[in-house]
Amino acid sequence: MTEYTNMIFDYGNVLAVYDPPSIARHFVGEAEADAFAGVFFDRVYWDAMDLGQIREEAFLSAVSVRLPQYGRDLLQRVLREWYRVLPVMPGMPALTEALRGQGKHLYLLSNISVGFAAHAREMPMLDKFDGLVMSGPLGIAKPSRAIYRYLLDTYALRAQDCLFIDDREENLFGAAEEGIAGYHFDGNTAALAQALGFSSFLERDPA
Repeated sequence: MTEYTNMIFDYGNVLAVYDPPSIARHFVGEAEADAFAGVFFDRVYWDAMDLGQIREEAFLSAVSVRLPQYGRDLLQRVLREWYRVLPVMPGMPALTEALRGQGKHLYLLSNISVGFAAHAREMPMLDKFDGLVMSGPLGIAKPSRAIYRYLLDTYALRAQDCLFIDDREENLFGAAEEGIAGYHFDGNTAALAQALGFSSFLERDPA
Protein backbone atom coordinates (compact mmCIF):
# COMPACT_ATOMS: atom_id res chain seq x y z
CA MET A 1 0.00 0.00 0.00
CA THR A 2 2.99 2.30 0.04
CA GLU A 3 2.18 3.64 -3.45
CA TYR A 4 -0.49 5.93 -2.00
CA THR A 5 0.68 9.47 -1.39
CA ASN A 6 -2.43 10.71 0.42
CA MET A 7 -3.64 9.02 3.60
CA ILE A 8 -7.20 9.86 4.65
CA PHE A 9 -8.19 9.01 8.22
CA ASP A 10 -11.48 8.84 10.04
CA TYR A 11 -11.38 10.18 13.61
CA GLY A 12 -13.52 8.16 16.01
CA ASN A 13 -12.15 4.64 16.53
CA VAL A 14 -9.34 5.30 14.07
CA LEU A 15 -7.24 8.22 15.29
CA ALA A 16 -8.93 8.29 18.69
CA VAL A 17 -10.85 5.77 20.79
CA TYR A 18 -14.54 6.63 20.88
CA ASP A 19 -16.39 4.81 23.66
CA PRO A 20 -19.36 6.74 25.10
CA PRO A 21 -19.45 5.05 28.55
CA SER A 22 -15.74 5.73 28.99
CA ILE A 23 -16.30 9.36 28.02
CA ALA A 24 -19.19 9.64 30.45
CA ARG A 25 -17.03 8.41 33.35
CA HIS A 26 -15.04 11.63 33.11
CA PHE A 27 -18.16 13.59 34.04
CA VAL A 28 -20.50 11.36 36.08
CA GLY A 29 -20.12 8.48 38.50
CA GLU A 30 -19.20 4.97 37.45
CA ALA A 31 -22.63 3.61 38.31
CA GLU A 32 -24.33 6.24 36.15
CA ALA A 33 -22.01 6.23 33.17
CA ASP A 34 -23.70 3.65 30.96
CA ALA A 35 -27.18 5.11 31.35
CA PHE A 36 -25.91 8.67 30.90
CA ALA A 37 -23.98 7.76 27.77
CA GLY A 38 -26.96 5.93 26.30
CA VAL A 39 -28.96 9.15 26.36
CA PHE A 40 -26.32 11.83 25.84
CA PHE A 41 -24.66 10.05 22.92
CA ASP A 42 -27.88 8.76 21.39
CA ARG A 43 -27.32 8.56 17.63
CA VAL A 44 -30.72 10.16 17.06
CA TYR A 45 -29.09 13.42 18.14
CA TRP A 46 -25.53 12.90 17.03
CA ASP A 47 -26.31 11.76 13.49
CA ALA A 48 -28.31 14.95 13.09
CA MET A 49 -25.51 17.07 14.57
CA ASP A 50 -22.98 15.34 12.32
CA LEU A 51 -25.08 16.53 9.39
CA GLY A 52 -25.42 20.02 10.79
CA GLN A 53 -29.19 19.56 11.04
CA ILE A 54 -29.41 20.53 14.69
CA ARG A 55 -27.16 22.86 16.65
CA GLU A 56 -25.84 22.57 20.16
CA GLU A 57 -28.64 24.56 21.82
CA ALA A 58 -31.30 22.33 20.30
CA PHE A 59 -29.34 19.25 21.35
CA LEU A 60 -28.99 20.51 24.92
CA SER A 61 -32.69 21.29 25.13
CA ALA A 62 -33.60 17.78 24.00
CA VAL A 63 -31.11 16.02 26.27
CA SER A 64 -32.07 18.16 29.26
CA VAL A 65 -35.59 16.76 29.07
CA ARG A 66 -34.24 13.21 29.28
CA LEU A 67 -31.49 13.92 31.83
CA PRO A 68 -32.99 16.61 34.07
CA GLN A 69 -31.19 15.35 37.16
CA TYR A 70 -27.82 16.54 35.86
CA GLY A 71 -28.62 20.16 35.19
CA ARG A 72 -27.87 22.30 32.17
CA ASP A 73 -24.39 23.34 33.34
CA LEU A 74 -23.07 19.79 33.48
CA LEU A 75 -24.63 18.88 30.14
CA GLN A 76 -23.05 21.94 28.55
CA ARG A 77 -19.70 20.97 30.03
CA VAL A 78 -19.90 17.45 28.60
CA LEU A 79 -20.82 18.83 25.18
CA ARG A 80 -17.95 21.29 25.33
CA GLU A 81 -15.31 18.84 26.55
CA TRP A 82 -16.21 15.28 25.45
CA TYR A 83 -13.77 15.18 22.55
CA ARG A 84 -10.93 16.43 24.74
CA VAL A 85 -11.02 13.31 26.92
CA LEU A 86 -10.79 10.82 24.04
CA PRO A 87 -7.60 8.76 24.28
CA VAL A 88 -5.57 8.49 21.12
CA MET A 89 -5.69 5.16 19.34
CA PRO A 90 -2.59 3.25 20.51
CA GLY A 91 0.16 3.52 17.92
CA MET A 92 -1.52 6.18 15.80
CA PRO A 93 0.71 9.12 16.78
CA ALA A 94 3.76 7.09 15.80
CA LEU A 95 2.18 5.85 12.59
CA THR A 96 1.07 9.28 11.41
CA GLU A 97 4.54 10.67 12.18
CA ALA A 98 6.14 7.82 10.25
CA LEU A 99 3.89 8.49 7.28
CA ARG A 100 4.75 12.18 7.37
CA GLY A 101 8.40 11.21 7.49
CA GLN A 102 7.91 9.38 4.22
CA GLY A 103 6.46 12.50 2.65
CA LYS A 104 2.85 11.30 2.74
CA HIS A 105 0.05 13.84 2.99
CA LEU A 106 -2.48 13.29 5.78
CA TYR A 107 -6.15 14.23 5.70
CA LEU A 108 -9.10 13.86 8.04
CA LEU A 109 -12.53 12.82 6.77
CA SER A 110 -14.97 12.48 9.64
CA ASN A 111 -18.66 12.55 10.40
CA ILE A 112 -18.51 14.93 13.33
CA SER A 113 -20.29 17.96 14.72
CA VAL A 114 -19.77 21.66 14.14
CA GLY A 115 -18.64 21.96 17.75
CA PHE A 116 -15.76 19.56 17.23
CA ALA A 117 -14.88 21.12 13.88
CA ALA A 118 -14.32 24.50 15.53
CA HIS A 119 -11.55 23.01 17.69
CA ALA A 120 -10.25 20.22 15.48
CA ARG A 121 -6.77 21.67 15.06
CA GLU A 122 -6.33 21.50 18.83
CA MET A 123 -6.69 17.72 18.83
CA PRO A 124 -3.69 15.35 18.94
CA MET A 125 -2.22 14.70 15.49
CA LEU A 126 -4.69 16.91 13.64
CA ASP A 127 -2.53 19.99 14.07
CA LYS A 128 -0.09 18.39 11.61
CA PHE A 129 -2.62 17.17 9.04
CA ASP A 130 -2.63 18.70 5.59
CA GLY A 131 -6.39 19.04 5.43
CA LEU A 132 -9.54 18.44 7.44
CA VAL A 133 -13.02 17.67 6.10
CA MET A 134 -15.82 17.30 8.65
CA SER A 135 -19.47 16.65 7.96
CA GLY A 136 -21.11 19.08 10.37
CA PRO A 137 -20.09 22.34 8.69
CA LEU A 138 -20.83 20.90 5.23
CA GLY A 139 -24.19 19.29 5.87
CA ILE A 140 -23.09 16.12 4.06
CA ALA A 141 -21.72 12.96 5.64
CA LYS A 142 -20.17 9.62 4.85
CA PRO A 143 -21.06 7.42 3.09
CA SER A 144 -22.53 9.98 0.70
CA ARG A 145 -20.40 10.13 -2.41
CA ALA A 146 -20.54 13.93 -2.26
CA ILE A 147 -18.27 14.25 0.76
CA TYR A 148 -15.50 12.21 -0.84
CA ARG A 149 -15.75 14.32 -3.98
CA TYR A 150 -15.59 17.44 -1.81
CA LEU A 151 -12.35 16.22 -0.23
CA LEU A 152 -10.77 15.44 -3.59
CA ASP A 153 -11.82 18.74 -5.13
CA THR A 154 -10.91 20.91 -2.14
CA TYR A 155 -7.36 19.61 -1.91
CA ALA A 156 -6.84 18.84 -5.61
CA LEU A 157 -6.25 15.14 -4.97
CA ARG A 158 -6.42 12.27 -7.43
CA ALA A 159 -8.53 9.40 -6.17
CA GLN A 160 -6.00 6.80 -7.28
CA ASP A 161 -3.36 8.41 -5.04
CA CYS A 162 -5.51 8.13 -1.89
CA LEU A 163 -6.06 5.49 0.76
CA PHE A 164 -9.02 5.95 3.11
CA ILE A 165 -8.85 4.37 6.58
CA ASP A 166 -12.18 3.96 8.38
CA ASP A 167 -13.71 1.60 10.92
CA ARG A 168 -17.04 1.27 9.10
CA GLU A 169 -17.27 -0.74 5.91
CA GLU A 170 -20.18 1.26 4.50
CA ASN A 171 -17.95 4.33 4.49
CA LEU A 172 -15.33 2.45 2.50
CA PHE A 173 -17.97 1.55 -0.06
CA GLY A 174 -18.81 5.23 -0.44
CA ALA A 175 -15.16 6.05 -1.00
CA ALA A 176 -14.88 3.29 -3.59
CA GLU A 177 -17.62 4.96 -5.63
CA GLU A 178 -15.21 7.86 -6.09
CA GLY A 179 -12.32 5.54 -6.90
CA ILE A 180 -10.64 5.82 -3.48
CA ALA A 181 -9.13 2.63 -2.08
CA GLY A 182 -10.04 1.73 1.48
CA TYR A 183 -8.67 -0.03 4.54
CA HIS A 184 -11.12 -1.38 7.12
CA PHE A 185 -9.54 -0.50 10.47
CA ASP A 186 -10.44 -2.78 13.38
CA GLY A 187 -8.40 -1.14 16.13
CA ASN A 188 -5.20 -3.00 15.28
CA THR A 189 -2.71 -0.26 14.46
CA ALA A 190 0.13 -2.76 14.14
CA ALA A 191 -1.71 -4.56 11.34
CA LEU A 192 -2.35 -1.28 9.56
CA ALA A 193 1.29 -0.31 9.93
CA GLN A 194 2.39 -3.63 8.45
CA ALA A 195 -0.02 -3.19 5.55
CA LEU A 196 1.59 0.20 4.93
CA GLY A 197 5.08 -1.27 4.96
CA PHE A 198 6.13 -0.55 8.55
CA SER A 199 7.12 -3.25 10.96
CA SER A 200 8.93 -1.87 14.02
CA PHE A 201 7.75 1.67 14.68
CA LEU A 202 5.34 0.58 17.43
CA GLU A 203 8.28 -0.78 19.39
CA ARG A 204 9.84 2.67 19.33
CA ASP A 205 6.68 4.52 20.34
CA PRO A 206 3.79 2.57 21.88
CA ALA A 207 1.52 5.66 22.15
